[in-house]
Amino acid sequence: MTTPVPPVTDRALPAQKTLLGWVFGARVLVAITTLLLPSLAWVTASGEGAVVIPGVFLAAALTAYGYWYIWRRHRRPGQLFLLFQALGDVALVTLL
Repeated sequence: MTTPVPPVTDRALPAQKTLLGWVFGARVLVAITTLLLPSLAWVTASGEGAVVIPGVFLAAALTAYGYWYIWRRHRRPGQLFLLFQALGDVALVTLL
């Protein structure tokens, strides 16, 4: 008896929903890290909290909206959705 050969797919990336799940998880980790690192420092810059807190709230809001849109409403993300998610990620990483 021969072993069946798995079908060869031409996709290098996982499914879009899976990939977005990874992006949402990474965004939450970056947001938590952005929030915790200044709190661990003994001396922080006086204006740092004014930038970090809104950035974390932005990341939380984008992640919650993305989760609701993709998994709760079972919608396929369009180009505008992906653009705003990417812009939010760029803004969050810029805060670092």
